[in-house]
Amino acid sequence: LYDNSGRLFASYLQAGPRAHVELPTRIVSPTTARTEIHHDHILVLQPVVSRGARAGTLALRVSTEQLRSRTRAYLWSLGLLGLGVLFAAVALALMLERMVSRPLLGLARVSRTIAETKDYSVRAAHSGGDELGLLGGAFNQMLTEVERQQQAAEEAIQVRDDFLSVASHELKTPL
Repeated sequence: LYDNSGRLFASYLQAGPRAHVELPTRIVSPTTARTEIHHDHILVLQPVVSRGARAGTLALRVSTEQLRSRTRAYLWSLGLLGLGVLFAAVALALMLERMVSRPLLGLARVSRTIAETKDYSVRAAHSGGDELGLLGGAFNQMLTEVERQQQAAEEAIQVRDDFLSVASHELKTPL
């Protein structure tokens, strides 16, 4: 507490690790309330008025060390949480890649092989009982049906060629 002339009148220091604080012996008394923010503390200056007459200035100095240490702790916690979320996202991405992308890429590889070689005996690897496994099973059933129909078509072509060969030979032979 400072008097009207700005000299230190009375002071109270809270006990604790930072109890030794040098207070200025004199201040410039403000006419209105004022707050000053410094690196290590906040200073609040408030005029004291009693029965309409100014009696002095109340100066309240508060250390920001506890606030800064708490802020640092929150930032560390936030950083660690961010790393945890990043780790979980990478783990989830790897798991989804193994569960979804690999089976789909296997189906694409099989279909590309069939398109290039026209070999319908190639089959997709079984990937489990989930939706992708069902898709792979349906893909293999489709390949089995296409292979069966291709063999039937080749047999029909062979029967036709044999018939035409015999018919051609018979037509060339004089009656």
